[in-house]
Amino acid sequence: MRALFAHRNTRVYLIGRMLSLAGGNVLWLGMGIWVKMLTGSNSAAGMTFFAYICGLLLLPIGGVIVDRVRRCRLLINTELVSAAWVCLLLLADEHRLWLIYVVMFGYGALSGLGLSTQAALLPQVTPDELLGEANAVQQIAEQGLRIVTPLIGAGLLTFVGPTPVILLDAALFLIAAISLIALRHREDKPVPSGERFWVEFTAGARFVGRTPEIFRLVLAGVVTLLAFGIFSSVTYAVVDEGLNQPPAFLGVVQTTSGIGAILGGLVAAAVMRRVGERGLMVCGLVGMTVACSPLLMSGWLPAVLIAAAMMGAGVVAVNVGESTLIQRRTPGELLGRVDAAVNMAVLIPQAAAIALGAALIIWMDFRVLLAVMSVLFILSAFLLARGGLRQQREPIPTETTVP
Repeated sequence: MRALFAHRNTRVYLIGRMLSLAGGNVLWLGMGIWVKMLTGSNSAAGMTFFAYICGLLLLPIGGVIVDRVRRCRLLINTELVSAAWVCLLLLADEHRLWLIYVVMFGYGALSGLGLSTQAALLPQVTPDELLGEANAVQQIAEQGLRIVTPLIGAGLLTFVGPTPVILLDAALFLIAAISLIALRHREDKPVPSGERFWVEFTAGARFVGRTPEIFRLVLAGVVTLLAFGIFSSVTYAVVDEGLNQPPAFLGVVQTTSGIGAILGGLVAAAVMRRVGERGLMVCGLVGMTVACSPLLMSGWLPAVLIAAAMMGAGVVAVNVGESTLIQRRTPGELLGRVDAAVNMAVLIPQAAAIALGAALIIWMDFRVLLAVMSVLFILSAFLLARGGLRQQREPIPTETTVP
């Protein structure tokens, strides 16, 4: 990764991305804990994340905005608005819980806009041969922060209250914006297509539908996230029924998964250079199938921890392969809308699968659900592997054929 960090624009972009990720992780976890402290209600605490997800549903509108304006400037403004927006939480208390939900909804919308902007901007500031490594570094940072930021957010809330958490969030978003200002990137203003809004709004989804490789990726992504939706409930049963450990032990399993994700991110780019984007995703899915089948069914702690690490590495492999494939196969002027369309296509099934998993775990043994997950992972790998893993890049439509 030495060549990646030697590239100034990519280095500056990744620093900004890491700061923004840290702020977001502290925010959504910290607000849930704060609401729990104020109300004592698990339901009220869970509603903070629900409000955030509802904001993410505005992703398609964000994709249109990303493709209509200069992306670097848009990302800077998104970080600045996020810094100001979270400061509204300073006015919240037990009598104004609604304000916390409003802020989380707004941050969900801003986060979705930022995600699509980042996906579209990264190929502009990073050479194509370093794109896979850049996506891998983002995944390493995201998984590493998931280990660290919960401790920071929960610790600050417990010992000094919500104000330092809110100010830390605002500061991280502000510093992220300042770091992005340092990008040396000249970007021409996008030329309006002259098409009706509905045509532009649906252009990303239509491109996905007529591009077989990306369409198969979306189908595989939906199947994979159905499995992960089930897994969100299964992990509790693995700790409780499989290992006979208290719920708090789940933190150990999640930390091990994070370590596996970091290790997977370190080798993801090298594997992708050998087997391609879809090949990397298939490797990750095969690894997760192995983790589900023989390892997580065991009540032996070392086997479960190895399985958790394999799951973490598999998630990173799938995410890196997916991001890189979309960025390399999509015309630049469509990338914001295509990224938003792909995320929306998998977001709704994932939410439904989480609810389904929570219901099924009541009536079914967790080992049966692990077997179902294995079948879903294999099906997803089959969808990706159709036509060969090192398929030649399909021609990208020219600007004259893209709405």
